[in-house]
Amino acid sequence: MALKLGNDGTGSTDLLPVQFYIHGGGFVVFTNQYSGGDFFVHNDVIHVGFEYRLGVFGFLNLQNEIAPGNAGLKDQLAALQWVNRNIQRFGGDPEKVTIVGESAGSMSVHWLTLLPQTEGLFRAAIMKSGAAYDVYTDKPKYFGEQLIKNLSKITPGKSVEDLLLKSTPDQLIAASPPFVEEGPFRPTFISVEKRLVGTGLHLVTQDPESLVLQRVRSAVPMMIGVTSCEMAQSADAQYPYIMPNDPSFLMLVPGAVIPSKDTQRVLNISAEALGYNYEDVQSAIRNQFFKNFSADCDERCRFKQYIVQQGIKLSAIRALRHQAAFSSAPVYAYQYSYPASPNDECAYHGADDFKVWPIFANTSYNGTSPDSLLLRRLVKFISNFIKYMDPVPDMTDADIKLRWPSMKAASPDVYLNIGKELSLPGTDLLGSDGPFWTNLFKKYRDGKSF
Repeated sequence: MALKLGNDGTGSTDLLPVQFYIHGGGFVVFTNQYSGGDFFVHNDVIHVGFEYRLGVFGFLNLQNEIAPGNAGLKDQLAALQWVNRNIQRFGGDPEKVTIVGESAGSMSVHWLTLLPQTEGLFRAAIMKSGAAYDVYTDKPKYFGEQLIKNLSKITPGKSVEDLLLKSTPDQLIAASPPFVEEGPFRPTFISVEKRLVGTGLHLVTQDPESLVLQRVRSAVPMMIGVTSCEMAQSADAQYPYIMPNDPSFLMLVPGAVIPSKDTQRVLNISAEALGYNYEDVQSAIRNQFFKNFSADCDERCRFKQYIVQQGIKLSAIRALRHQAAFSSAPVYAYQYSYPASPNDECAYHGADDFKVWPIFANTSYNGTSPDSLLLRRLVKFISNFIKYMDPVPDMTDADIKLRWPSMKAASPDVYLNIGKELSLPGTDLLGSDGPFWTNLFKKYRDGKSF
């Protein structure tokens, strides 16, 4: 664990609010060491970063005592508990902790806001490009069985316990299959825990959408954002290797379209009885995105638009709409559209988060350039939310001359567009395809949710 502590030089003994940062990296790579909190320290916010177990070490779930699942998420909970007990010794206020994350870190943040075990450990949350709906499965053994099969080829004849406990870390990593189920796209990092014996912590017992609908934990104010071109760079790597009319396209169909069994139970529907299937979902997507093309957007162009929407962006937007519809706590939404470099066509995944890291900022905080102004705005939005649970608590800051309203359930998407200028577009965050996605999710929830 690493802490960035500030000192304003006044000798004040007031406890400072805390940013508890969870790094991204697809639950497989990356580290906290790059996500410095220097800019936030200068805005009277203590920054806390930490490491959590990744890949097979953090998310293998065999539904037994050897590998009960979600170790990485439990590391995050343990770090939060440590901060709650100890941050006051470092000048931090345990009553003013905001959890913040990007990508996999954002997905983790969303999970932590849904679990009753985190009650009282933080008062607000910031999610940058990712939500819990992206990474859940109620069939975790698929990954484990593939792992065991691969390990058996290296050291045949051993028991499952021996294979796991006696293999080297390098062997476990080399033998790890992708954390993705067969069929529709559904990464399997966070998984339901169903071990039959033992007294260890059972953290995840049902899917995230059902937790949202049941409201099993107290709501907290949230700030949720996406970038304008989430994952667009990966579209160029996938096309033309995965074509819209190929059977392999099923891998790119969002698995969350058809709700998991827990959500079906809450909504009192049965996907099987209603005849729901992913072939029909796939057909609807093909008709929407790949049936007709305009003169200025061909198949490759529409494929990129689809990839931008179908994963992280779609999931995060559903999360903010659910927060607006089902929670009494406010949610502030944003879209970050400032390209990271002149060569980028738009803002790619992670651009907003990297901008506030000193190692990647590439600009002076107090400079006069557009980049410097953007950096200050981002840091102030986040710092203000951490301190006041409102990204624009007043209109006295010369860098920010626009009131940022929270999003309401009955309104269209109310969000701040953060580009070279600040604006409030009042348009669907998913663009002209937005109504299609809303209606698709409603269809497979019998009109009872979205």
